Amino acid sequence: MEYRFDYDHSSWVTEDFRPQKKAPPAFLILELDKVSRKLENSGDEVKQDDALPNRKRFYSEDSFCNRLECI
Repeated sequence: MEYRFDYDHSSWVTEDFRPQKKAPPAFLILELDKVSRKLENSGDEVKQDDALPNRKRFYSEDSFCNRLECI
């Protein structure tokens, strides 16, 4: 499994940007289906979401009950 965090998001941050205090993190995952199956097989709940056109996405929770968005 490969994890890459090389996305430069500084280009869309505006000068008056203020992050939300309760926004869940989102992770761009290259092998999304593989990660989803691995989480389900380990007993974690995975909620599939098809709200974004042409983009697979699911939600899960970490061990501290923080919602994780995986795309």
